[in-house]
Amino acid sequence: MKIVVGLDYLEEGPDGTEAAATLPLLKELHFPAAEIEMLHVVAPCGVPDHGLQMLLFAVGEPVEPDYVAERAAAQNMVDRVVDRFGGFFGSDGTVRGLILAGKVSARLMDRADSTHAALIAIDGSPQHSILDTFLTASVARDVVVSARQSVLIARNRPAGAVGATSRRASGGLRAVLATDHSSYADRCVELLGRFAPAGIEHLDVLAAYPAQQLRRRRTLAGDLAIDPVEAIHDHLARRNDRVIDVLSHHLAGTTFSSHVIAAPVQSAIDQRMMEADADLLILGARGHGFVERILLGSVSFHYAIVNLPYSVLILRA
Repeated sequence: MKIVVGLDYLEEGPDGTEAAATLPLLKELHFPAAEIEMLHVVAPCGVPDHGLQMLLFAVGEPVEPDYVAERAAAQNMVDRVVDRFGGFFGSDGTVRGLILAGKVSARLMDRADSTHAALIAIDGSPQHSILDTFLTASVARDVVVSARQSVLIARNRPAGAVGATSRRASGGLRAVLATDHSSYADRCVELLGRFAPAGIEHLDVLAAYPAQQLRRRRTLAGDLAIDPVEAIHDHLARRNDRVIDVLSHHLAGTTFSSHVIAAPVQSAIDQRMMEADADLLILGARGHGFVERILLGSVSFHYAIVNLPYSVLILRA
C-alpha cells in the first residue's frame, strides 16, 4: 500500500518532529506492507512561502529568501525524519523522503497520482499561529475536495484527553465508522477491508436516521401497520451487522459494535465520538464529480477542515 505523507517544519522537539501527528498515527494504524513517501514542498524561487514572507508579499515589501539554504535545510529535515521514523513500520514497510517545489496541495496530489498511491496523509493539528493554522486547513480542504485518493487527516489529541493514556498502554486505536449504507458506502467498507489496518483495537459501526421527520410523516399518514421508525432502525441495525461481518474477515484483531442513532448524521457522529472517546473517525467520500463533492460538504468536508480533537480518514472508493 503506497502512502504519500505531507511533511512540514515543526518547531518542537530536537529534530523538529515531536509535534507531528501523521507518522505516529500511521504507525498505530499499521497498514500492512506500507510504502511511505514523505514529501516536503518548498516554495519555488520568486514565490512567497508562508507566515511573515506571505504577509510581506501581500503589502508589496521585497522578499528575497535564500532558496538554496531553504532547500538544504529542508533536505536535512527530511533526512532526519526518515532516519528517525524509518524503522517505525516494521520489516514489511519502507520509508523514503522527497523534496519538491510548488503549491503544497497540488504537489501532494500530483505525487500521489504519479506513484499510484492509495492514501494521502496530512497533519491537521493546530499550528503555532493563526495564519499557519489557516494554511494547514487550506491544504486539507484542497486535498479532500480534489484528490483521487483516500485522505488521512492526523490530529494530535489534547494532552488531557480521557482514555488517551490507557489506549497507548493497550497499543490500539478506537475508531468510529459512519455509514449511510449506500452502494458507495459499501464500496468504502470494502476498501477499508483491503487497507486492513491492524492497529484498530475497537471499531464502532454507526448509522443514523432522522426519527423526528419520520414521526411527523407517520402522523400525517395516520395509523400504519408498521412503525416506520422501528422498521428503519431494524433495517440499519441489520446493515451494520453486514458491515461488521465483511470487516471482521480483514481486521482479525479488531472488536466491533453496532450503533444506530435517531438523530441527524452530524449530531450522531459527534455523540458517538464523544461516548466512545474515539481517536479516529472514518467516513466515505462521494465520487469524483463536482456535484458529488458538494454533497460531501455537509459531513465529510466538515470533519476534514474543522479543528477537532481526533483524526479523520476519508475513504474514496
